[in-house]
Amino acid sequence: MKLHTRLEVPFIYGALHKVKQEGHVTDDIHFVEFDEGRSRTHQYRYEIQLGTYDKTTGPTRSRRFKNTGQYGAGQVWSATYDEWGYFIEQIFRMDPGAKFGPYKNMTDLYAVWNRERKSQ
Repeated sequence: MKLHTRLEVPFIYGALHKVKQEGHVTDDIHFVEFDEGRSRTHQYRYEIQLGTYDKTTGPTRSRRFKNTGQYGAGQVWSATYDEWGYFIEQIFRMDPGAKFGPYKNMTDLYAVWNRERKSQ
């Protein structure tokens, strides 16, 4: 997922560390993809994917294979929807002007996140 932000790399890693410490993301989740690029709207652009090699962890113990986009599912299990949500929320707390994937701000994230939770 693309992140456009003013945050430098150590702050992105710090955001993941913080949500792990708070217990919202399991300790085995890591950046399975972290690429830097150029942004036309922000200081930095990153392509980020969160995942793990252990399918048995997570709040629901029901991880799914992460789709690589090239060859289908691989050996990496993706972070859960809620784990992604807490991570994105932390990024918006650190940089309210960020844009993360389809989310333009924290209000946008909450609207989608709450709608998804109600439909489950």
